[in-house]
Amino acid sequence: MGRIGISYQDVAAAIPKIQAQSKSPTVDNIRVVLGTGSKSTIARLLREWKQQQGLANGDDGSLPSELLIMVKELWLRLQTKADNAIDSHQQECDETLHEMRQQLNLYKAKDTEWQSRLQSLEEKLHQQNVENKHLNAALIIEQQEKIKITERAESFQSHQLGGQSENERLHQLLKNAQANLEHYQTETQQLRSEQEIIIEKQRQELKAQGQALEVKIRELIEYRFRLEMVGSKIASLEKALSTAEDKNAALCEDYLLVSEERANLAGQIKQLQVGFEATV
Repeated sequence: MGRIGISYQDVAAAIPKIQAQSKSPTVDNIRVVLGTGSKSTIARLLREWKQQQGLANGDDGSLPSELLIMVKELWLRLQTKADNAIDSHQQECDETLHEMRQQLNLYKAKDTEWQSRLQSLEEKLHQQNVENKHLNAALIIEQQEKIKITERAESFQSHQLGGQSENERLHQLLKNAQANLEHYQTETQQLRSEQEIIIEKQRQELKAQGQALEVKIRELIEYRFRLEMVGSKIASLEKALSTAEDKNAALCEDYLLVSEERANLAGQIKQLQVGFEATV
């Protein structure tokens, strides 16, 4: 006596399990899967299932051998086409990844070279700044010396004006002092001229160095800009490489899914053949 609750849904659910085991959905096989139920009840529900499936009572749902052969041939053609497409796309992805890696290595090498050039320019700029500081210090010293000489001349002229009351007593001394003063003024003027020439030369040198420094600064800015552009290109290439790797992984997953579906379909075809042969 079958248990209460054996229903059409139980039988319908047991039949795919039996077919998955390459067996025909008979009353005994259904009862083995369910573990209970009367044969008469199972037979009645099995007939109902066959009617729902449009099968005759003696038909267990197996496909004819001609249809199985057609399904196999269709499956083989689809499998070959899918394998060829996957292999071709895999090869294209590998070539693209190889080219991207080569470009990435090239940009990294250029980045290293520009980093070295940038460091060299920064060192030269630092050295130029030190030299400019020394030149500025020397210019300040020269200016201080010029101020001292000017103060001495002014002081000497002041003493000369202050001694007008003693012109008669010191007339001869004044002539000698005037001669000495003229000689000193000549030397002072010559010294001033030489200092002005030196100062002007130093100014020209500082100006030229400043212009050279501006050129180097512009080059440094340009190298930094190029370095940023290279960094952007590297980031873009890494992003493209990551996208390509993701696509490659997705293709691998699709390939695995296709392989699983192929194995499942092959198993079903085999089951259908076994069932058909058993029926025949």
